[in-house]
Amino acid sequence: MVTRTVNVFEPAVLTVTRVTAGTASNIIPDTAEITGTFRTLSDASRKTVREGIARVAGGVAAAHGLTADVDLPDITPVVVNDPDFTGLVTRAASGLLGPDRVRPLPHPIMGAEDFAFVLQRVPGAMAFLGACPPGHTAGQVPDNHSSRVVYDEQALAVGAAVHTAVALACLGS
Repeated sequence: MVTRTVNVFEPAVLTVTRVTAGTASNIIPDTAEITGTFRTLSDASRKTVREGIARVAGGVAAAHGLTADVDLPDITPVVVNDPDFTGLVTRAASGLLGPDRVRPLPHPIMGAEDFAFVLQRVPGAMAFLGACPPGHTAGQVPDNHSSRVVYDEQALAVGAAVHTAVALACLGS
């Protein structure tokens, strides 16, 4: 559904994360539940995906003489950084840490963050703090959503300092 209906220049990802049905291996269940997540980079793609999920679920169910109840609760909106504030954060962090330690992301990511609600009301920017343990590279260690993740806790002090530098820049200091 995603590859056929979503604008290729406004990417979307739809992931099934759990399928639950029945309680025994020899009994056909009356119901099944499929859960998952989807991520987009625009409100238009979000709307297309929401409509597509309901359409495909209903169509597959109808093809088998069944019904589908689709419950798509409102989820966090798309994270949209303010370009001017992003520049302010980049300058403040570069001034504090040096430009070699500040790397703008080459492409948007499809995170789902509550911070998006803040960005709908005030200009801001979401920035990432590298906290990979010393002696490792990002691809070598479990990521943030792993139960085995390990952080370099000294990065917390760097993060606090960057927040302070951004606050001072906002105050014109």
